[in-house]
Amino acid sequence: MDGAQLASISISEHKARTAAKYRRPTRAFEDAIQKLDYKYYITLDDVIASRGGIPLVEAGKLIGAIGCSGGAGSQDEVVCSAAQRSSSNAESAVIAKSEWLFNGGRRPVSA
Repeated sequence: MDGAQLASISISEHKARTAAKYRRPTRAFEDAIQKLDYKYYITLDDVIASRGGIPLVEAGKLIGAIGCSGGAGSQDEVVCSAAQRSSSNAESAVIAKSEWLFNGGRRPVSA
Protein backbone atom coordinates (compact mmCIF):
# COMPACT_ATOMS: atom_id res chain seq x y z
CA MET A 1 0.00 0.00 0.00
CA ASP A 2 1.37 3.38 -0.93
CA GLY A 3 2.54 5.26 2.13
CA ALA A 4 2.60 2.19 4.38
CA GLN A 5 5.14 2.25 7.17
CA LEU A 6 8.37 0.31 6.75
CA ALA A 7 7.39 -1.86 9.73
CA SER A 8 4.62 -3.38 7.58
CA ILE A 9 7.23 -5.68 6.02
CA SER A 10 8.19 -7.32 9.33
CA ILE A 11 4.57 -7.31 10.50
CA SER A 12 3.48 -9.21 7.36
CA GLU A 13 6.29 -11.72 7.94
CA HIS A 14 5.14 -12.14 11.55
CA LYS A 15 1.54 -12.72 10.44
CA ALA A 16 2.66 -15.37 7.93
CA ARG A 17 4.82 -17.14 10.56
CA THR A 18 1.94 -17.18 13.05
CA ALA A 19 -0.52 -18.52 10.47
CA ALA A 20 1.93 -21.27 9.47
CA LYS A 21 3.01 -22.17 13.00
CA TYR A 22 -0.53 -22.48 14.36
CA ARG A 23 -2.17 -23.61 11.09
CA ARG A 24 -4.94 -21.03 11.39
CA PRO A 25 -5.66 -17.49 10.25
CA THR A 26 -4.42 -14.78 12.59
CA ARG A 27 -8.00 -13.56 12.76
CA ALA A 28 -8.67 -16.53 15.07
CA PHE A 29 -6.35 -14.98 17.66
CA GLU A 30 -7.83 -11.52 17.22
CA ASP A 31 -11.35 -12.90 17.73
CA ALA A 32 -10.32 -15.02 20.71
CA ILE A 33 -8.81 -12.02 22.47
CA GLN A 34 -11.42 -9.42 21.54
CA LYS A 35 -14.64 -11.47 21.55
CA LEU A 36 -13.89 -14.26 24.01
CA ASP A 37 -11.55 -12.33 26.33
CA TYR A 38 -8.82 -15.00 26.00
CA LYS A 39 -6.09 -12.55 26.89
CA TYR A 40 -3.64 -15.33 27.68
CA TYR A 41 -3.35 -15.96 23.91
CA ILE A 42 -1.00 -12.99 23.69
CA THR A 43 1.47 -14.93 25.83
CA LEU A 44 1.74 -17.75 23.26
CA ASP A 45 5.02 -17.83 21.38
CA ASP A 46 5.07 -15.85 18.12
CA VAL A 47 1.36 -14.94 18.18
CA ILE A 48 0.14 -11.78 16.47
CA ALA A 49 -3.55 -11.10 17.03
CA SER A 50 -4.30 -9.07 13.94
CA ARG A 51 -6.03 -10.05 10.72
CA GLY A 52 -3.86 -10.56 7.66
CA GLY A 53 -2.19 -13.94 8.17
CA ILE A 54 -3.56 -17.00 6.36
CA PRO A 55 -2.08 -20.52 6.20
CA LEU A 56 -1.91 -22.30 2.85
CA VAL A 57 -3.11 -25.86 3.29
CA GLU A 58 -3.37 -28.30 0.42
CA ALA A 59 -4.67 -31.85 0.84
CA GLY A 60 -4.42 -31.43 4.61
CA LYS A 61 -0.76 -30.41 4.48
CA LEU A 62 0.65 -27.01 5.29
CA ILE A 63 2.48 -25.72 2.23
CA GLY A 64 3.06 -22.12 3.33
CA ALA A 65 1.39 -18.99 4.59
CA ILE A 66 0.55 -15.50 3.44
CA GLY A 67 1.04 -12.40 5.56
CA CYS A 68 -0.22 -8.93 4.60
CA SER A 69 0.22 -5.61 6.33
CA GLY A 70 0.03 -1.95 5.47
CA GLY A 71 -3.69 -1.29 5.67
CA ALA A 72 -6.40 -1.88 8.23
CA GLY A 73 -6.67 -5.48 9.42
CA SER A 74 -9.77 -6.01 7.30
CA GLN A 75 -7.90 -4.77 4.20
CA ASP A 76 -4.90 -6.98 4.95
CA GLU A 77 -7.22 -9.97 5.28
CA VAL A 78 -8.90 -9.25 1.92
CA VAL A 79 -5.53 -9.07 0.16
CA CYS A 80 -4.39 -12.35 1.75
CA SER A 81 -7.64 -14.10 0.84
CA ALA A 82 -7.29 -12.99 -2.79
CA ALA A 83 -3.70 -14.25 -2.88
CA GLN A 84 -4.77 -17.54 -1.31
CA ARG A 85 -7.47 -18.04 -3.95
CA SER A 86 -5.03 -17.11 -6.68
CA SER A 87 -2.41 -19.57 -5.48
CA SER A 88 -4.92 -22.40 -5.11
CA ASN A 89 -6.25 -21.77 -8.64
CA ALA A 90 -2.84 -21.85 -10.29
CA GLU A 91 -2.25 -25.21 -11.98
CA SER A 92 1.50 -25.25 -11.63
CA ALA A 93 2.01 -23.07 -8.59
CA VAL A 94 5.32 -23.75 -6.94
CA ILE A 95 5.96 -22.39 -3.49
CA ALA A 96 9.70 -22.29 -2.98
CA LYS A 97 9.55 -20.94 0.56
CA SER A 98 7.21 -21.47 3.46
CA GLU A 99 5.92 -17.89 3.36
CA TRP A 100 4.44 -15.69 0.68
CA LEU A 101 4.92 -12.15 1.79
CA PHE A 102 3.01 -9.24 0.38
CA ASN A 103 4.03 -5.65 0.86
CA GLY A 104 0.69 -3.94 1.34
CA GLY A 105 -0.85 -6.07 -1.39
CA ARG A 106 1.27 -4.58 -4.18
CA ARG A 107 3.82 -7.24 -5.01
CA PRO A 108 5.56 -10.26 -3.49
CA VAL A 109 8.56 -9.51 -1.33
CA SER A 110 11.33 -12.06 -1.16
CA ALA A 111 12.37 -13.15 2.32
